[in-house]
Amino acid sequence: MAYRSLRGFLDRLEGAGELVRVREPVDVSLEMAALADRAAKQGGPALLFERPTRGAFPVAMNLFGTRRRTSWALSSEDFEEHARELRALLHLAPPQGFWEKLKMLPKLGKLASMTPRRVSSGASQEVVLREPDLGVLPVLTTWRRW
Repeated sequence: MAYRSLRGFLDRLEGAGELVRVREPVDVSLEMAALADRAAKQGGPALLFERPTRGAFPVAMNLFGTRRRTSWALSSEDFEEHARELRALLHLAPPQGFWEKLKMLPKLGKLASMTPRRVSSGASQEVVLREPDLGVLPVLTTWRRW
């Protein structure tokens, strides 16, 4: 299942019990990173910090922290499926005859569908800031400054 947005992926994680919403304010300086680090090292859930202490946006962390969630992000139950397909595509031998060329068409079609697509509009263009302010971004600090 492909996701149309990050929100769709977060809904999938939440529905599977793989997302914890943190509704209390959490400091973006060291505290948020420490909580995410602890969750990642324990194989815990993804975290959605809804109220960072600085910035105007929620912060999602540890989304791909387990093999299962990484596979879901790639729209599969096990990302080894994708690895096998890519390996097979990379090691294709040139077709020898007409029949082999015809049998290769589905594989080439799959390869063509993997390339990036250009679009004329997207969700990232819904809000246009005429006077941008980088202060609205919740900039994380993950290491103490000496």
